[in-house]
Amino acid sequence: MELAKSTGQPMNVCWCVNMAFSPELLAKVPAAAQNKACICQACATSFNSPD
Repeated sequence: MELAKSTGQPMNVCWCVNMAFSPELLAKVPAAAQNKACICQACATSFNSPD
């Protein structure tokens, strides 16, 4: 989505738009990376899947 903002070209919707990110998962992002880095799909799916 950031690429679309910077280029003005429409992009496909990112998988993350339809994913729920719990506060527990977001808390695992290091403080220095919060609001700067993405959580990858594999990590988000793994975290949300029961063991």
